[in-house]
Amino acid sequence: HPLSPTSQPMDSYDGESVLAAWPARCRKVQGKLVLTATRLSHIGEATAAPGDSATQAARAPIEIQLSGGKDVKFEFSKPKPDQDKALVQLSNIEASLGARLIVEFTCPANKWVHL
Repeated sequence: HPLSPTSQPMDSYDGESVLAAWPARCRKVQGKLVLTATRLSHIGEATAAPGDSATQAARAPIEIQLSGGKDVKFEFSKPKPDQDKALVQLSNIEASLGARLIVEFTCPANKWVHL
C-alpha cells in the first residue's frame, strides 16, 4: 500500500473506512498515519528504486491493533522553543513492534492540531 506525495485522500484502507489520516514519519520512513475503527497503521511511501531493500521496508505497514483487549497508551509531545518535532509515543503495543513506537507528525500546517 505505498503512497505517493500526490495521493488522493484515503476513503478506505484494507477494507475498512478511514476515520483520519496524517502525513507522518515512523522508523525513519515518511508516509501516512491512518486511523480506522480497529487499528492505527503507518503506511510508508516508496522512496528508493524498485527492488531496493529500503523500498521493501517502506511498503510494509506498521499496524497497531486498537481492539482485542490491549489499551494502547498515547503520549503527545508539546511545542518547545528548542524542539519543533510533533511526536506521539505509543506504548502497551504488540511485543513484535517493541516496547514503544514513536511517530512524528510532519505536516507543517497541522502537526500540532492534536493540542
